[in-house]
Amino acid sequence: MIARVAKLIARIQLTRGRLIFLLGIGVIVIIFSFFISASSGANRTPDTIDMIDGYGLGVLAPVVSLVLASAALGDLVDDRTLVYLWLRPVARWQISVGAALASIGTALPLVVVPVTLAAFVGSGDGTVIAAAASASAVATLGYAGLFLALGFKVRRALVWGIAYILIWEGFLARSVGFAAKLSVGVYANSLLKHISDLELPKNPAGPVASVVVPVIVAVGAVALTARWLKTTEVA
Repeated sequence: MIARVAKLIARIQLTRGRLIFLLGIGVIVIIFSFFISASSGANRTPDTIDMIDGYGLGVLAPVVSLVLASAALGDLVDDRTLVYLWLRPVARWQISVGAALASIGTALPLVVVPVTLAAFVGSGDGTVIAAAASASAVATLGYAGLFLALGFKVRRALVWGIAYILIWEGFLARSVGFAAKLSVGVYANSLLKHISDLELPKNPAGPVASVVVPVIVAVGAVALTARWLKTTEVA
């Protein structure tokens, strides 16, 4: 039943317009990498890492996750069709897990593939490629869970999500220690730097925490969404 829910939600959330937009912002990171590959060889690796951190983890991963995950249940709430899924013999937690699988399953390739390809084109370094793939996957997982819950609970989730990305992730998490501990982006960036063996960001996380914490965020957000589904009336 979870697989059926995931397929249904994936068809609803991945519209043609969204797909074109998300593919478009993914192509940008690859274009950046071609400019880097044409530069001096000594700067290619650090420049590629900075590009992946600034655009891949700072823009592409959160925006793709926001657009898809916030729509997974949010669209059904907005057009009042969630009730039809709710009336079927499906446990509420299965709806939450199915929505999470749909969001993560569609977001991961749209983020990880272009970021990994950009790392290959920009640096040609296997370690950087592995770091980019791992960090972008972790970031997408954490953001998708977080924005799934936001999309179900908050109206105009896209607006609130963009505000969160710009203010919390883009500014506070990079300058305030407390905010960094609550930032998916900081953990992903820390993993990127740990694997690539470059200078760690301000207020970094350890290598284990860089993976574990975003996973915990995703699982906790999905569980919270299941709880809200169980206690909220949408009819």
